[in-house]
Amino acid sequence: MATAVSGLDKLADNIAKLSQRRATGTLILSSEAQYEGQLHLFYGRLLYAIGRSHRVRCWDRTLKQSCPNWKVTLDSEPEEEPWEYQLLHLGVARERLSVSEAKAAIRNSAREVFFSLALSPNLTCRWDCRAEASSTMTLTLPLSAVEVEQVIQEARELWQQWLTLGFGKISPNLAPTLKEDAAEYFPRLQQVLTGEKTLWDLAVSLQQPIEGVARALLPFAKKGVVKFEHIPDVPTPFALVSQTKADVIKIQPPPQQIIACIDDSPTVGQFVEQVLTPFGYRVLKIQDPLRATTLLAKHKPSLIFLDLVMPNADGYSLCTFLRQSPAFRETPIIILTSRNSIIDRTRAKLAKASDFLTKPPEPEKLLQMVEKHLKICLV
Repeated sequence: MATAVSGLDKLADNIAKLSQRRATGTLILSSEAQYEGQLHLFYGRLLYAIGRSHRVRCWDRTLKQSCPNWKVTLDSEPEEEPWEYQLLHLGVARERLSVSEAKAAIRNSAREVFFSLALSPNLTCRWDCRAEASSTMTLTLPLSAVEVEQVIQEARELWQQWLTLGFGKISPNLAPTLKEDAAEYFPRLQQVLTGEKTLWDLAVSLQQPIEGVARALLPFAKKGVVKFEHIPDVPTPFALVSQTKADVIKIQPPPQQIIACIDDSPTVGQFVEQVLTPFGYRVLKIQDPLRATTLLAKHKPSLIFLDLVMPNADGYSLCTFLRQSPAFRETPIIILTSRNSIIDRTRAKLAKASDFLTKPPEPEKLLQMVEKHLKICLV
């Protein structure tokens, strides 16, 4: 028990450190030189957790638990890993999933992976840094360090119950089967224990907590009536391509959105461009405020960053003018300025600005501001 808990503690400690560094990449997990899984992180947040065993079974289970009404039909495989996150992101972008459903799926899969790691002695972690982020990565779906710690705690508690039941050496990834000579005496049990479902699978199909399923099987296991066997994973969803064109979802990122940055400083525009371009946004840099309305009308940006103090222009007046135009009445306008007094914020509200961001903004806060105001990332 001590080994398992210390392994989860080590995992939690690594995630906490990577979260503080806002690191992006993959935490590769192993035990006694054997691969155990990997955690994909984005700015220190958990995109998705993948275990060593039954990756697709885990995906199927988490969909049944978190978003049972979502039917995914595909005609191609996502080009980037983890493909599970790519599909969840696509579901949210296409408004077929809510953010809460997608996050629940990430939590459920992580809980299974963390529990399985409790069975792995001498857990070691290796960090593989990723220089560039995918255009599908957002800060909306991934789990924060606090959320991850909650999931790890759930895995700890489940592990304690598992040990109490005497199942310490039995993985939930094993399939319980009824011995042949006992089948005729337990017909109902034979119908349930077909040898095609793992303990995790049974818990989901029976809509019971896995510790409850294990507790029910315990007397039979002690008598040797039930045995536990390894079974293979199921095919990936990409191997089961539907030919029904009306239901096919093509794996592609959402349409590119334009973000305008109106600031006389070229440095600010370049900074916004450097932060947002890797995430699939196109930045329209406008240094001359007198040309702003013409360029905005031409390119129709999805969101506008607006400086307050510029030569020949007042940011408040420009914001008010844009709000009077039907084309920009609903467009998010974010005041981006080094002036951060209560008076400045009040004037921004009076000018009907959507939000206020102090210069120089941190890259993460800039990206969060964009995601906050673009509908693709909202519930």
